[in-house]
Amino acid sequence: MIGAAEVDEQSVRGVGLFADMGRQSRTREPLWVRFERFDDQHPEVYRAFCRIVEQLLQRRRTHYSADAILHVIRYETAISGADVEPYKINNDYAAFYARKWLAEHPAHPAFFALRKQKAVSGAGVRGGAA
Repeated sequence: MIGAAEVDEQSVRGVGLFADMGRQSRTREPLWVRFERFDDQHPEVYRAFCRIVEQLLQRRRTHYSADAILHVIRYETAISGADVEPYKINNDYAAFYARKWLAEHPAHPAFFALRKQKAVSGAGVRGGAA
């Protein structure tokens, strides 16, 4: 074990102990491209997302967290007992799922609170609202 005095400036800058910290992505592909690929490969995630939103609407919720919905999907998948191929849902995809759902359900424009997008495709998510 190394002490604090032994951690040199080079290590702190990302060559030693903390080399993996601060990396945005292991790929240069835009986030929206990775989201669209994941969405194409795992349509069951968006179906589950829509199902959970519908349940929330039935319970008269007027807004909710897309991130929380992804956590519910992870939980349900983990306990389902089904022999499903494991996959990881990137937390950064929550905003894309929210925007996709909002584009398809204009009657509920405030169900998800949105921030200004950083990762924008030319047409938004699947041609929906950006």
